[in-house]
Amino acid sequence: MAKYKIDEKLQSETKEFIKNVLKKLKSDGEKIDDSWNASLYLMAGYYDTIITCDKELSTSGLTVLDRFNSTVAHPLIKVKNDASIQLQKLLIEFLLTKKSALRINDVTSEDDSPLMQFVNNKKKVETR
Repeated sequence: MAKYKIDEKLQSETKEFIKNVLKKLKSDGEKIDDSWNASLYLMAGYYDTIITCDKELSTSGLTVLDRFNSTVAHPLIKVKNDASIQLQKLLIEFLLTKKSALRINDVTSEDDSPLMQFVNNKKKVETR
């Protein structure tokens, strides 16, 4: 597979976001693997969808009239929320959120876990 290339059709905000993601991954010492291209492509698409929905919602408003002339939530709100959820999942997968980074720090400090404390105490008791 080829190196990930930012799609020129994306909005400028999305291009900047993906550039920052790639920069962050490289600064963390990660080698951008070719198998990540699909996930990076999806991440860019979801982010672009969110930006597009934001722009449209800011001009047309959060509510619209349905066929019965009742005020209902704009359909793009659901599209934006769905894209946000999927983007959040990808960000967590790439460890680009504070929560995922904290979870990794917890896993790396297994020496302090209750299980490891129990195992270490058991070894001390057996050595008497």
